[in-house]
Amino acid sequence: MKKLLTIIGAGVLTLGVFAQNKQYTQADAAMYFNESIALMKTDLPLAIQKLDSCIILCNIIGDSALEVKAKAEPFMCDLNLRYAGDLYYDQKQKEQALIVARRTLALCEKYNNEEIAAKTKKLLGQIYTSIGSSNFSAKAYDKAVVAFDSAYYFDPELYTSLLNKAIAFRVLKNVNAFVENIDQFIKIAAQENDSAQVKKAQKMAIEFLRAEGSRANAQNKAKEAESLLVKALSYGDDKDVFYYLADVYTKLKKYKEAVDYAQKGLAMETGSAEDKAKYYYTMGNAYLALGKKDDACSAFKNASFGKFAQAAKAQMTNNKCAQ
Repeated sequence: MKKLLTIIGAGVLTLGVFAQNKQYTQADAAMYFNESIALMKTDLPLAIQKLDSCIILCNIIGDSALEVKAKAEPFMCDLNLRYAGDLYYDQKQKEQALIVARRTLALCEKYNNEEIAAKTKKLLGQIYTSIGSSNFSAKAYDKAVVAFDSAYYFDPELYTSLLNKAIAFRVLKNVNAFVENIDQFIKIAAQENDSAQVKKAQKMAIEFLRAEGSRANAQNKAKEAESLLVKALSYGDDKDVFYYLADVYTKLKKYKEAVDYAQKGLAMETGSAEDKAKYYYTMGNAYLALGKKDDACSAFKNASFGKFAQAAKAQMTNNKCAQ
């Protein structure tokens, strides 16, 4: 870090030294440039410092040093990118690499070096992704979101950052932000013909929204539950989402919809009679409300298994169903 701060401040210090003596030539500037090239394989921080001195000296000398300056400025971007990569890949110093990479990008903008700028943005995307993952592991989810957002900003090809953000928002229980990012990820993944990632994201969305819908339903927030569960179905059919919606619509006194969704869930259920009981029980209650006693009795009979057995038999008795 001490070396890093030295590099950042080198230009100011060197300028002060050069200002004391203005008798410089192109050869002096070239000397610093050559020293920088000689050091680039052994000491990148010092090589950057030498090159910084070269550019400052070129500015002092003026037109006669334009040729050296034209070589030095793009090379400054290249050296800084090399140093940022060395810090990140070899020295495993993410925060320091981030400082140098951002400085590199500023230099590229200053010197109009689009080629190195593009490479630097790729590196910044990787650094921010790594920082985001570290923050997520440390349960600093808000910081993870910011880092993943930065990764995607610098390198849009890292669209998995949108999925990472969605996962963080899932932990934070931020449904709207989760949906926004998972939808954007699915759209891009589909455009890239990445069907595996699309299916993965859709499954994640269904599971999260189903859980949140079930929670809202258990808290008697039927309208909220309906909204969450209907959104879950936009990512694909799910038998449990159908069941929860059937229960929600019964509470909302939308009995026909309740029957429809219970039947949809039942059609997808391939398990035992006990697994199917919950669909039949919900269907039976909806049929009763619709005044369809025979259909209700038939449904309660099929619901008389597992944890629904006692309640279903009680309904059959209360409604004088044939046993």
